[in-house]
Amino acid sequence: MKIRTLLCLVLLPFALTTFAQQSFDDETDFLNAIEADFFFEDFSSISPGPAVSISFGPVNGYSYTVSSAPGSTSDLFNDPGVISLDNAGDQLRFTFTGAPVTAFGGNIFATDISFNPITATMTITLDDGSSFSFATSTSTTFAGWVSDGTPIAFIDIDADAGATNAWPSVASFYVGTASDEGEPEIPEAVAVPTLSAAGLWLTIALALMLGLFMLRRTGRV
Repeated sequence: MKIRTLLCLVLLPFALTTFAQQSFDDETDFLNAIEADFFFEDFSSISPGPAVSISFGPVNGYSYTVSSAPGSTSDLFNDPGVISLDNAGDQLRFTFTGAPVTAFGGNIFATDISFNPITATMTITLDDGSSFSFATSTSTTFAGWVSDGTPIAFIDIDADAGATNAWPSVASFYVGTASDEGEPEIPEAVAVPTLSAAGLWLTIALALMLGLFMLRRTGRV
């Protein structure tokens, strides 16, 4: 066996072991990437007006609580079918309290003081500090996220419309887990190897040692 062939065989399992995370702007693509036992909420049961926090679930083991994020100056203020806040500039927080969540998504957008959708940039920040942003101008804007398998503890949602006051608002929401079979193809640029640098060099050293052993046995490279 040639050394380069042996080296490839030793490294192959590690080369194939990668994890990735991805944001979505299409609801169908998002649903194809998560398990079928998700929890979907359209907020049709919420009462309009102020609330400190609202809890949902459990459904299929998933549950969460919606409130204003720490540092906000107000609590929730909702419209029929829409979760939002009392003060512009504050952030919504979704805290996951049930089964581990590795995927979430929904109709996430910005509104004016009368709950009319407005043009804005939305930013969603996860508990680990990672975030993604997207543009919105309608209540049907969809945004979703599938993580690398690490459970998500909470997310914060912010709306920025420049000089215009903007309220982050959510009209529907999915929580669930990433599907092993339904995971989308992730570009190489965002695929992150799980093998550490030290582990990689150790593997290469072992492969070379095995190769030298084969060389002594066969005299072929």
